[in-house]
Amino acid sequence: MTTCPQCGATLPTDPRYVTWCDACDWNVEPRGAAKKEERPREKRRRERALQRAQRLHDEMRTQGLEDRHVDAGRVLTYALALALLLIPLGLLGLGWLLLVISDFSPVGIVLAAILAATAAVTRPRFGRRNKRDITVDRGAAPTLYAVVDRICAAEGARPPAHIVVEGNFNAATRFVGLRRRVELRIGVPLWAMLDDQQRVAVLAHEIGHQVNGDSMHGLVVGGAYSTLIELLLLFMPSRVHRVTFGAAMSELLRRGVATLLMAVKRGMELLVARPHQRAEYRADSVASRVAGRDATAGMLRTLLLCESCSYAIQRARSRGSGDDAYHIVRDHITSIPERERERLRRVAARQGSQVDASHPPTPLRMEWVATTPSTKPLVTMTPGESAALE
Repeated sequence: MTTCPQCGATLPTDPRYVTWCDACDWNVEPRGAAKKEERPREKRRRERALQRAQRLHDEMRTQGLEDRHVDAGRVLTYALALALLLIPLGLLGLGWLLLVISDFSPVGIVLAAILAATAAVTRPRFGRRNKRDITVDRGAAPTLYAVVDRICAAEGARPPAHIVVEGNFNAATRFVGLRRRVELRIGVPLWAMLDDQQRVAVLAHEIGHQVNGDSMHGLVVGGAYSTLIELLLLFMPSRVHRVTFGAAMSELLRRGVATLLMAVKRGMELLVARPHQRAEYRADSVASRVAGRDATAGMLRTLLLCESCSYAIQRARSRGSGDDAYHIVRDHITSIPERERERLRRVAARQGSQVDASHPPTPLRMEWVATTPSTKPLVTMTPGESAALE
């Protein structure tokens, strides 16, 4: 035990974790563990983002989930997305016009070929599967697919075409291709930290993105955003520096295009931030209805432990055995005391969200879930399913 130097309260100590005061928040975010000092501009941007997130949270608590108006930001988002998707057609039309005007002269043909090649490079991308992903099919994981199918039926959503397991502390839903096939991604570290019903909650939240009206998962906005990401990867400046004039000019052109694309990407993220955060609240409400309010709240509390578990995840990845890695992460999460979990919650509330963050601050999401009705879960795991998925 020790004494708080700020308010004099008696504090318990644990050499594994930060000593802090829950009465006055002394050392809740110790200097050595905090991120590097923010620049004034970054700090103001973060504070404005947190204020916007708080306003949206307060608005939804008074008005509910429905977004009853179409604002200028949404109109501008779709206009920008359509413009991006129509760029290739515009380039092809301009190339054809040059051919006709030049009467198919050699110069006109060359210019038209350049425009056609540019149109091919800027063609719409609607997401594609990564061949390096670890994909689990129905034959290999029938129990997991059975649980997911029941959740999809409860939400009125399409079952995923495939499930991908990865090593990130995350879970996500992607829509792949022009047909928008559903890809469900499950991070093993996060999965290891959740109990049975919390796993149902995280699956219900991710599947809920199909039915929560999120424009970022739609064909137009989602397709335009995927195209931007692909183009950014294509035009990202090379790390190999050559001294020839041609290479220098090519690098300069790539940097210019990448800077322009990054500005467009940032602008689109700013435009969709509000509806995207609203969609996250809807997905949380869906998870609360399907998995239960307590399980959804527990799942969100676990998300606050990401940084605390980073060392355990690194240790787990260094092990050759997948079973050992799984249990290292699971043992770490169960050993974190409630006092440390509360400290992490307060740190998250202080830090807020970034200006282009797609998710509301986790503490606000937890407050939102606490306001949802406490009803019997629509989907639960049987003991057999629980054992099969452990």
